Amino acid sequence: MRTHVEKAIALIDELPDEGTSSMHQDKRKGLPLELDHLQGAALRLAEKANITLPTISLVVRLTKPYEKGLPL
Repeated sequence: MRTHVEKAIALIDELPDEGTSSMHQDKRKGLPLELDHLQGAALRLAEKANITLPTISLVVRLTKPYEKGLPL
């Protein structure tokens, strides 16, 4: 019987090589990003649990300038 981790890895392995996240697609199109809803939520939950998420924090800092999308 496969574990949850093995099942998750198998699903990831089936993704197409050219596939990207929806946030990456939005960034490429110059659309607003759901940064606060996704990574921001993870950071808020982590803060409540008194833990740090250094990688997520870095992602937020790096993508924050693009959060509103490209100016019209």
